[in-house]
Amino acid sequence: MRQLHVTSREVPMPEESSGRMPIVVIGYGGHGKVVAAALSAGGWNVEAVNDQRLTDERVGILSYPLLSDAEVERTYPPSQCRLALGVGGAEPVNRGPARMRVAMNWAAKGYQFVRVLHPRAMVDPGAELAEGVQVHVGAIVQTGVSIGRWSIVNSGAIVEHDCRVGELCHVAPGAVLCGNVSIGDGAHVGAGAVVRQGISIGRHAMVGAGAVVVRDVPSEACVVGVPAKEWPR
Repeated sequence: MRQLHVTSREVPMPEESSGRMPIVVIGYGGHGKVVAAALSAGGWNVEAVNDQRLTDERVGILSYPLLSDAEVERTYPPSQCRLALGVGGAEPVNRGPARMRVAMNWAAKGYQFVRVLHPRAMVDPGAELAEGVQVHVGAIVQTGVSIGRWSIVNSGAIVEHDCRVGELCHVAPGAVLCGNVSIGDGAHVGAGAVVRQGISIGRHAMVGAGAVVVRDVPSEACVVGVPAKEWPR
């Protein structure tokens, strides 16, 4: 089975226990709204958003200020805020690279990304979550799990014991990873999919919604159906 290396910190930053650092959400489409709501529910201070696609001065029901890249850097230097990645985790051929570019661009400027843990998610103390990991409402992450930078465990998903999830992955709503599953960097596990225990899913692979995966999935492959079979991308 392919071994994954989590390259970023797995020890909580001091500010993460207090929620006092101001947060800027980078990307404010549908997923960005969910991220902002999860942070607010957890007591974080979301002060502004950044999204090049939007033009209003304030956005969202809480009327967050919309800042350009330059305004974020001027108003919120890296030592005085944390970022949250609001770019969604849709199919990796298109949105995946966008998430990577956005995350790496801000990280190169010295910014750190807060972990987004909804208060109604369950994360076992024995799980290791790297910088920028998101675990949304109703999700479960069990003991022995390791999740790499900027990955998303979306609403109601389950990551069972001893799974290894790489960087920039998306475990979509309602998906289930049974024990000892290995997910390569940039992979997408679609909504409601089930991955049998011990399965390895390669880098940038895609598992379709509702699929049941009973065999290893090669890197870059797309699988769909019950049982899951490879499908041309």
